[in-house]
Amino acid sequence: MLTTTQDYDQIVTRARLLPTEYRLRLIQEIIKTLLEATTEAPTEAKRGLVYGKYRGKKMSTLEDFKIAEYRPDYEVSDGT
Repeated sequence: MLTTTQDYDQIVTRARLLPTEYRLRLIQEIIKTLLEATTEAPTEAKRGLVYGKYRGKKMSTLEDFKIAEYRPDYEVSDGT
């Protein structure tokens, strides 16, 4: 993990000195680490709702899921 902006700047400077083939290999390795981070086991929030999980006297309907679906309010989330 990088600790300072100076570390980052040094890495960028050194990467620019690499031949094109090595820069592409570096990009490939970075992409691999990003993909590994995003393909970890899904958490409860990432999996979403499970049909019938919170079953009571009646089963959940498709309408229940539509009501419970997360819909971000972009006017609020973009800082305005």
